[in-house]
Amino acid sequence: MYPQRHGCSSVIPDSSSCCSVCLSSYQTDDVVTVLKCGHLFHDECVRKWIALAHVPACPLCR
Repeated sequence: MYPQRHGCSSVIPDSSSCCSVCLSSYQTDDVVTVLKCGHLFHDECVRKWIALAHVPACPLCR
């Protein structure tokens, strides 16, 4: 559905970043998803968000 990437410095800009859905900081071993718009989320969080949304869209761009 969306490209998945495991957390690493090339995907996560800095250690102070957090998922906008759950508000938890990203950890190095987290599975994250980068949407087409470029926003980054924990994979599980964004999948739940999109599944429950009336109109599937990025939580930040909506």
